[in-house]
Amino acid sequence: MWSVWLSVISLLNVISTHWVYRWRNPKCNGKLPPGSMGIPLIGETLDFLVSNNSLDTPPFIKKRMMKFGPIFRTSLAGRPMVVSSDPKFNYYVFQQGKLVEQWYMDSFAKLLGQDVTRVSSHRNIHKYLRNSILNHVGPEALKNKLLPHLEDAISQKLQGWSKLPSLEVKKSLAVNRQKVVNLITKIYEERKRNPEIGKGDFLDQILMDMKTETFLTDKFIIYVMFGLLLASFETISSTLTLAIKLLSDKPKVVKELTVSDTKRSQIFLK
Repeated sequence: MWSVWLSVISLLNVISTHWVYRWRNPKCNGKLPPGSMGIPLIGETLDFLVSNNSLDTPPFIKKRMMKFGPIFRTSLAGRPMVVSSDPKFNYYVFQQGKLVEQWYMDSFAKLLGQDVTRVSSHRNIHKYLRNSILNHVGPEALKNKLLPHLEDAISQKLQGWSKLPSLEVKKSLAVNRQKVVNLITKIYEERKRNPEIGKGDFLDQILMDMKTETFLTDKFIIYVMFGLLLASFETISSTLTLAIKLLSDKPKVVKELTVSDTKRSQIFLK
C-alpha cells in the first residue's frame, strides 16, 4: 500500500515540477527576452497592482528595466507577455506589422464579437488608425487648426476656474458604456445617412475609408469612437491634474509663464 502512495506522490511531484518549469519557460519559436514569469497562474500581477504615488516610471517597470533591460518578459492577469520600454524598438515593431502576430485584449475581443476575427486578419489596422488620428489631432493639425481655438477656450475656462473656491480636475470615471455606445451609434447612423452634414472630422474620414478598408464595419467604427473618447478623457484629465500640481509646487514657473498675449501666442506656435 505504501508503495502505491509513494508512486502517486512521486508522479504528482514530477508533473507539478514539469508544469512549473513550463510556466517559467514558455514555448517560443524564437528567443524570449530575459525576465520572470512569477508565480504560476498569478504571475507578477500582484506586484504590478501595487499602488504608486510617484510621477516617475512605475516601480514595476523600472525595477525590471534595471534587472533585465528595456525589453523583458512577464505574466500579468494570466497572460504571458513581453514588455518593451525601448521607443526605437516599439517604433520598429509598429512600422513592421508583419513581424508580430496581431492580438487583442479579451475585453476588446468581447466587444467586437465575431468581428474580431475579421479585424485580426488585417495587420495594418494599427498603422491605419494611428495615421488617421494624427491627421486630425497630430502636431501639424494642432498647430494649424486647433491651437488658435484652444487658446481662447483655455483662457475662458481658466478665468472661470479662478473664481471658484475649489476645483476637482479629475473624478472617478463612471461611464454607462451602453448609453455612450447608443449615443455614438445614433450620431454615426445620422452621419452615414446624411454625409452632407459632415464636419471634416475623424468620423467623416473613417466613413469615407469604409469604401476601401474592409475591416471597417459599422460595429468596429462605433467601438473605435468609444475607445477614443474613453482614452482622451483619461489622458486629458490626468495631464491636467499633473500640470496643476506641478505649477502649484513651482510658483516661479507660474510667474515665468505669465507673459503678454503676443509672447504667449509665439510660444504656442513654436
